[in-house]
Amino acid sequence: MPEEVPPQDPVGAVLQELASAGQEDLGRLLQRAFRVVNTAAIEHLRALGHDQVRVAHASVFFNLDAEGTRMTTLAQRAGISRQAIGQLVRDLGTSGYVALQPDPDDGRAQLVVLTERGVAFCLQAVGTIAALEQRWADILGPGGLEQLRHGLALLGQHDAGPDD
Repeated sequence: MPEEVPPQDPVGAVLQELASAGQEDLGRLLQRAFRVVNTAAIEHLRALGHDQVRVAHASVFFNLDAEGTRMTTLAQRAGISRQAIGQLVRDLGTSGYVALQPDPDDGRAQLVVLTERGVAFCLQAVGTIAALEQRWADILGPGGLEQLRHGLALLGQHDAGPDD
């Protein structure tokens, strides 16, 4: 009697196929690059003495106005909840990067503002980003970084969902 072949696991096969297809998937490549970029920047900034700053804190720094910004506005700009931005602001406040001040336009509201340490951090972050971008330009070759930047900007302006 011939040996029976066990039936293949259809779910396992589908998941394996998906994993194989996803290895070079644009979303995965972008996610991997995002992690590499952020890790390099944070490691460099930590070496400069900013060991309390995490990648998530970028949601605060990138969305602040020079005169200060309300937490609700920070949350909207960052696309996260008010509670989440509140925790990030508390973290940065405890570490001395930001402070809260009364909003001159509304006595009930507060503005998140940079402290001297926060300004120094932002200046160092700008230098770090410039150095990293130069490194990426060297890796990508002549015009490669600008092509990448242009392509990502175009993708960010369009709905990339599949046509139905």
